[in-house]
Amino acid sequence: MIVGVGVDLCRVDRIRRSVDRFGKDWLDEVFTDAEQARLGPGEQLVQRAAMGFALKEACSKTIGTGFAGGNRRHNFLVNIDGLGCSIRLTGAARRRAVNLCGTSALVQLRTHIRSTAWVSALAVLEVGSSRSWIGCTDLLSLLPD
Repeated sequence: MIVGVGVDLCRVDRIRRSVDRFGKDWLDEVFTDAEQARLGPGEQLVQRAAMGFALKEACSKTIGTGFAGGNRRHNFLVNIDGLGCSIRLTGAARRRAVNLCGTSALVQLRTHIRSTAWVSALAVLEVGSSRSWIGCTDLLSLLPD
């Protein structure tokens, strides 16, 4: 059963301008130090930052709160590499997902990202599905804290 769906569309040039203008301050607002270490250098950093930003936005929508109710971008931890991406919910975001789905249910967060001059991110929060999902780049089981 699908509990929540989130979609985000982000322009890579917008992220480039933010990184150029605000640098580390902007990166610190959006990403943890560990996430930043995996972004890479130069243009790779910009592309991966755009992907991570869009994915965090999409995932915040799946739990129905956005970045309210104690949720921050640092509660949505992304890992982007050449093979795809993964995301892990922590803190208030994780608690909200578990509350939506029930603590005894298998909760799956499925994500898919496409990237060009624009980055699009799709996140689906599901309970109790074991079927495969075409285009899925991450399948994550969430357990209660």
